[in-house]
Amino acid sequence: IEDIKNNVVYKNAFEWRFEFPEVLNDDGDFVGFDVVIGNPPYMRVQDIEKTQPQQKLLYEQIYRSAKGAFDLANLFFELAINIAKTSASNAYIFPHKFLNTDSGTAFRDYLTEGKYIDKLAHFGANMIFDNADTYTCIALFSKTQNDGIRFQRFPFKANYKELIFEETNFQFLSYESIKNAATIYGANNWILFDNEVGFRTFEKIYQQKASIKTKFEDIFQGIATSKDDLYVLEVLAETENAYQVVVPIDNQTIEVEKQFFKPFLMGKEVQRFGMLQPKRVVFFPYQLDNNLEIVSENELQVHFPLTHRYLMRYEKEFKKRENGKAAKMKCWYAYIYPKNLNKFEQPKLSSMEICANHPNVTLNLDNFYHSTTVYSWVKKEETPEDYKYFLAIINSSLMWWFLKNTGDTLQGDARRFKTNYLNPFPLPAAISAAEQQPFIDLVDKILLAKQSNNSTTDLEAQIDNLVFELYGLTAAEVAVVAGEQQSTTI
Repeated sequence: IEDIKNNVVYKNAFEWRFEFPEVLNDDGDFVGFDVVIGNPPYMRVQDIEKTQPQQKLLYEQIYRSAKGAFDLANLFFELAINIAKTSASNAYIFPHKFLNTDSGTAFRDYLTEGKYIDKLAHFGANMIFDNADTYTCIALFSKTQNDGIRFQRFPFKANYKELIFEETNFQFLSYESIKNAATIYGANNWILFDNEVGFRTFEKIYQQKASIKTKFEDIFQGIATSKDDLYVLEVLAETENAYQVVVPIDNQTIEVEKQFFKPFLMGKEVQRFGMLQPKRVVFFPYQLDNNLEIVSENELQVHFPLTHRYLMRYEKEFKKRENGKAAKMKCWYAYIYPKNLNKFEQPKLSSMEICANHPNVTLNLDNFYHSTTVYSWVKKEETPEDYKYFLAIINSSLMWWFLKNTGDTLQGDARRFKTNYLNPFPLPAAISAAEQQPFIDLVDKILLAKQSNNSTTDLEAQIDNLVFELYGLTAAEVAVVAGEQQSTTI
């Protein structure tokens, strides 16, 4: 014992024989724990690589789920399985993002193959910890393979402390149903429903043979300026050729020519079926008709003196962007991350990135540019359907139900309208102009009502009914989408 304790090889090591002799048999062989209970550390792979790069390499050698953008908490699950007896019962509280994020892909494969989880209490958007913004679940698990999982998802702001002890609230979900839903979705995501009708509804909508991915060329994010309070200016007044604007960085009022300033939308300005009325412009120093060539400082000085004066006044601030990275660029006022710059000036749909209670998508037919908190949707050239028809479906409660069950959970039970979550949504492969017209007529009525600030609740309910009919949903399936269906055992 003394030799081992004094041996440098064993410094800071964990020796089972000293710490937990109960997990060894009489021959000194490791047998395992009867119970493993834990709240493992939550750490993204980026943080692991930054703080413990050597350990990251070791994790990737030892653990099957240490692939891609893994979370350290998932490795602790695998560790628990490794050190527990076959008959052991184990319990962890850890992030439920493993269910549907790309970072959980390898972990889901591991869980599906082993069928380790016996019971899952899913806290949804409820915050369990007072001092940590993370969304968690409690998993009871073991080495013994099961046919399925006892599952309960707690609604936002529900009294989960009481509900978690109501055994009748946990519904049995077969691993076969989970696997089938993942196959339909086109990935290995665990898409869990509270009842059998939920799985049936999911299968029903996937009878459609197209998807957002096949109908839309692109769903792209807005401009990343690296310094919005320098580039994005509030418009006070305008003439035919110039804007009077406020520069947020110092609240100074200046005047600039319109040539290199584009009407610019912020996230909150993109509302459900809303009329787009941008109150800001963004400095856009590129010439669209010349392969996005950056406008030179000399050209600005000669032909656009007001804009040149704006640049000179804030030259230091422009160059400070990204810790001075901008100052080293060929043109110090160019965008550091020039993505999607030639995509704005065309008809499209635009959506708020994070939506709290329903989709916030509208028409963007006036070539408005926008921030990174807005995404825009552009049809493929060969897609014949009208944008208003798509707008009706995308703003429907069916789309919201789909995202609630497949997308990542955000604060307040919100969802993110991001490309990888939207692309799998199924759409009819073909629909005639006559079949589209009822959707278009209702959208036109809603847009008109929005201009007068009139209620559109009844009109939106009519759109929902058209969408349910389009997808062939039964009354029971409609009730699931509307959140009215009572849980039943699968």
